[in-house]
Amino acid sequence: MEHRRKRDMSTKDSIPTGIKRTVAIILATILVFSTFSLTAFAAPAKTEVPGQVYEFGKDSHYEFSDSKDSISSENADTYGTFSISGEVSDVTTKNGVPAYKVTEGNLKFFYNYGDTLLNADEDSWHLIEDKSKRLDDLKLNESILKGVTILQTSTDRLNWVDVVNMTDAFNKAPIRTESIYETKDVQLINGCYYRLVVAYELRIRTEDRNILFINTDKFDYKKCAEVYEFYAYTDTS
Repeated sequence: MEHRRKRDMSTKDSIPTGIKRTVAIILATILVFSTFSLTAFAAPAKTEVPGQVYEFGKDSHYEFSDSKDSISSENADTYGTFSISGEVSDVTTKNGVPAYKVTEGNLKFFYNYGDTLLNADEDSWHLIEDKSKRLDDLKLNESILKGVTILQTSTDRLNWVDVVNMTDAFNKAPIRTESIYETKDVQLINGCYYRLVVAYELRIRTEDRNILFINTDKFDYKKCAEVYEFYAYTDTS
């Protein structure tokens, strides 16, 4: 027994010191690389962007530019949640809207939502088709149908240019989790305003009745516009 123990000890001691050191270095390198990889490839945190939510009557065209009657998206039942993802190092305000300082790279925009309103029943608020092609002072090429999302950019917050325009948005993509836009280098270097407008029409049945086998249900309607504005820039000084 003692002879076997001595043989095992001699076997361990027979491993050259250089090999031991090499193995230790390799293991340490793997550990460091694994830690670095987890940090380097971790998704940047998302920053939720606040906005204003407007409600209008059935015959309106979502005239949010002329309305002062709105509530913060933080206190409203919105269709989804608007957020940005990237290296944001500071949040201030510029001309009354949030201003995000980006230290590196670009920003990705997300408007994430589910299909609750799309699949709700008649006796709950549910999404319906809006055949209109007007949204505030914008004339659309196609009908709004089941929701429209419009993303715009501006250098002065007065003149806006569409960069994303999707009608029937919630029908084409009932659930959305991927980004809808990524900023350009030149936009952040020069500083840029962004505006996301989400508009849709809802309906709820208030009275369920039939007269002589004719459906005479009564409904309430409302049109909703969610408007999110902010400024983003890179400090090049």
